[in-house]
Amino acid sequence: MSSLDQMLLRWKDEGLLDEAICLRLAEYERGRRGVTAARPVLIELLSYLALVLAIAGVVLLVGVNWEHMTPSARVAVLAVPGLLILAAGRFLFVSGVPGLRRGGSMSWLLSLVLLTSSVGVAGSELGANAETAGLAAGGAALVLASVLWLLNRTDLQVFGLAGASLTLSIVATVYWAASLSDSNILILFGVLMLYQFVGGAALVRLGFMRPKVTAGVLSVLGIAGGASAFSVGLSSKFSDFDAETVGGASFMVFGLWGLVGARLRVLAPELLVGLLSQLGYSFGAVNLAVGIAGEIGHSEATIAGAVLIIAGTTLIALTEVGVCAPRASARVVGAAGLLAGASAASVPDGPVAAEALPLLLAVALATLSLNRRSFLYMAAGVVAAFIGLVVPVARHVEDPTVAALLLIAIGLTMLAVLALLARYQPWSGSLRSGPSTVGHNRLGSA
Repeated sequence: MSSLDQMLLRWKDEGLLDEAICLRLAEYERGRRGVTAARPVLIELLSYLALVLAIAGVVLLVGVNWEHMTPSARVAVLAVPGLLILAAGRFLFVSGVPGLRRGGSMSWLLSLVLLTSSVGVAGSELGANAETAGLAAGGAALVLASVLWLLNRTDLQVFGLAGASLTLSIVATVYWAASLSDSNILILFGVLMLYQFVGGAALVRLGFMRPKVTAGVLSVLGIAGGASAFSVGLSSKFSDFDAETVGGASFMVFGLWGLVGARLRVLAPELLVGLLSQLGYSFGAVNLAVGIAGEIGHSEATIAGAVLIIAGTTLIALTEVGVCAPRASARVVGAAGLLAGASAASVPDGPVAAEALPLLLAVALATLSLNRRSFLYMAAGVVAAFIGLVVPVARHVEDPTVAALLLIAIGLTMLAVLALLARYQPWSGSLRSGPSTVGHNRLGSA
């Protein structure tokens, strides 16, 4: 219910207006608001329609007459509409009407594409090779996008700036690609992406880059893309190591860097950066585990499980000292790594000593749960204990019936122990001959 409806209802209840007048006033105001709200929407739609028609005309003109155009005409057919759309966007933006301002932002984004293309075409028509012309167009795109963003700091201009950064990374990589190997090409592209988008993330952190959320999200995506390219290139460069090993280690390093950066608020938004970094760390840990196990060549499951346990322990340790954020998802990822490692390390075909790993993890997780008051760690400890009890039974007991009875006996024994603990509560400092009401209330609220 709107504030007007609330006022009319109150006036009617107090007898100031009758119901018929209240209904007529409400209908009048709703109709007036509908008309005034529809006007900006219609104007905005018309501005988008005008842009689409103009761009369609440019595309049609280029497609039909490109082969018959002179060099200057080829540049003009892109540059002139780009400048006209840029000027029109300025007029739309200064109008003050929200719908027209958004139309102006879209105009500037489209003019960026046209003017950048005209620079590339001009370079080609002046005799430059395709790589040089592309590099010139990429540099012009970044400069023009930066200027347009400084003049109009909207979401669409941030998208234009991110697109220009990506374009410059691509054309610069293509420019130097002839003298580089495939692995070095990926490494170069990753470095260029990281250089630009880490810089963008730093500007977001300093409060200079706005709108903050859009700029932060695009910076994170750019960093993720650069890190992926760099990791793949680095892994393919080292022929002495398995690609999964080097790539996994690279992803883990970038994941940890993102987690620390998010926690220290160097990278923003913190939640998205943290989640993406945890995803990268997890992907890297799995690949590193598989790669190392494959290189060693024996007890592969046990080796992979040990690597996952180390990775999970590292993440949990960093999380609990306050380095990694968001904490809840970091705990989930760390605990999942421990459980996956325990399951892999204690497979029936592995070393007998590895059977103790899940039980040791269960004790550690239970202790951590009590210390941090985290139900997640307690649940993970229960799963680890289950793995630690089931695997030895499956390994050493051949008769399925005996194995089932043994598991039932273990479960009932644990329940009996818990019942005795609940009755006598040895942690309270004194043994009791009967159940304690105070202790019972305390346990029930925990």
